[in-house]
Amino acid sequence: MEIVLLRHGQSVENIRGENYDNYDSELTELGKLQAELAGKRVAAEKFDHVFSSPLVRALGTASIIIKHNDSPVASTKVSLLLSEIQWRNDVTCFTGNELVERYPGITFLDGDFPMEKGWEYMGYETREMVYQRASAFSDYLFNNCKNNEKVLIVTHSGFINAFLAKLLGLGIENIKFIVSEGALRFRQDNTCINRLLIEDGTCYILSINDHAHIAHLAAN
Repeated sequence: MEIVLLRHGQSVENIRGENYDNYDSELTELGKLQAELAGKRVAAEKFDHVFSSPLVRALGTASIIIKHNDSPVASTKVSLLLSEIQWRNDVTCFTGNELVERYPGITFLDGDFPMEKGWEYMGYETREMVYQRASAFSDYLFNNCKNNEKVLIVTHSGFINAFLAKLLGLGIENIKFIVSEGALRFRQDNTCINRLLIEDGTCYILSINDHAHIAHLAAN
């Protein structure tokens, strides 16, 4: 199985920092452009499954990327397991119905995803909790995806660090998942691409934080 693990484009929160109180923040115009460039970068690749966090900066990125791709994927599968680490107060995010209206064709892996009311984004998540989410999603992939399939996952830097720690067998005590704790172990620029190959139970790193498609934007 090949896993293409991609961080969302720049969001409003990314530029306003910790004082911005909308944790489910939208993509900026630059973030949308980054997603367009990422979409063109992987346009020729055939994905058997596409997964996304339910946060709109990730879903918005996924929808732009898939627009450039002709993979025979019926829909983007949304999972709460892929949400970013929430280390502040609890917040209420978009309802399932609102997300379907904004991103037609998505489906929810979580059978109890609230369609009529906003889903609750619980605050003060510990590193152990996010590692458990990463483990649960890893188990889902191995139980539901075939060895010869390619999977696209659009998510967040903190979750990506937890997911990589899980797949690579790294102890969570050595991994900083939350930016306020210090630098993340695996740097993740907006719309960077991480490629992993799973063979015979072993995870091989093909690339980490590949953001060549937006390097010229950073230079400007």
